[in-house]
Amino acid sequence: MLKLNSTTFLFLFISCAAFAQHRQSNLNTDDIPNFGIAYDQISASRDSTRQYELLNRLFLEKGTPGLKAIMQARDYTAKSYIDAINNYPLFWNSIRPNTLKTREMAKKIETALGRLKKLYPALKPSKIYFTIGALRTGGTTLDGMVLIGSEIAMADSSTVSSEFPSSFKHLRPFFNSNPIRNVVFTNVHEYVHTQQKTTIAKNLLGQSVLEGVAEFLAVKATAQLSTIPAMAYGRANEENVKRRFAQQIFNSFTGFWLYSNAENEFNMRDLGYYVGYTICERYYNQAADKARAIKYMIELDYNNEAELADFVDKSAYFAQPMNALHGLFENSRPIEASISPLKNGDTRGEIR
Repeated sequence: MLKLNSTTFLFLFISCAAFAQHRQSNLNTDDIPNFGIAYDQISASRDSTRQYELLNRLFLEKGTPGLKAIMQARDYTAKSYIDAINNYPLFWNSIRPNTLKTREMAKKIETALGRLKKLYPALKPSKIYFTIGALRTGGTTLDGMVLIGSEIAMADSSTVSSEFPSSFKHLRPFFNSNPIRNVVFTNVHEYVHTQQKTTIAKNLLGQSVLEGVAEFLAVKATAQLSTIPAMAYGRANEENVKRRFAQQIFNSFTGFWLYSNAENEFNMRDLGYYVGYTICERYYNQAADKARAIKYMIELDYNNEAELADFVDKSAYFAQPMNALHGLFENSRPIEASISPLKNGDTRGEIR
């Protein structure tokens, strides 16, 4: 048996601690306690000038690169935070205990990312920031960083939303789904985005596929089903969703299909995730070489029309090939037939 003296034991202890710290060095939670300190002092003051001074000194100026990035990605300003703090005190008090659990998630996230690396050995390292936003995202990426909006991502069914305006109505059913249970899944999804060539595609199809790739690989790496409500709805209404999506497939804007609460005939947001996920799932299932299929999905150029079309055609998701759908889309565009001349000094032209 190996005998350890006190010096050897101390060395091993320090080495193990250093190794553990190194393993978790890619995950940063510093913004969360800083926000808590700022929140307590801001909510105790009714002086608006002092509130902004406290926010800047205690939170924004101490902010991690992740905080600065999520503010840039979602157009957060100091006013965004002050308004949220003043308008939703019940919400912030209810979410606070959960935001303090982020460090507990580190080991589970590391394990899931290890599985992702087995699926995609070329996985590049990326920094994960658990930060605090102003209720516009639970997770996004920027400049290779994973940015978790902990005030949304760490919510659960007990999180209070009674103070929210109608523009936040989508958050109640999301909170009811207990998203804190899916924090690992969310991190893997966003981590996949850091590996892709872009996170902004030039049309609805490209954007839906790049989101679908991240969602599909999060499912594979965590062995956990997606909890996006659009997934269940899409499976139950596939033909109607597919038909409507095909009519808008090459739009340069995503409309109600992604990131929007806009009213639509399905009364369901984010159906683009479902379409993109299902395309990826079908492509993967028919691929003989699964590892190569995953590599191709992640490294796909979502803005290369020919490459994207080939990928979608091979998935056999749509009954018609992409070139036929493109022709139908072009033929459906409104055409400017003529412009009538102005009459009697009328300054309005009439487009027919």
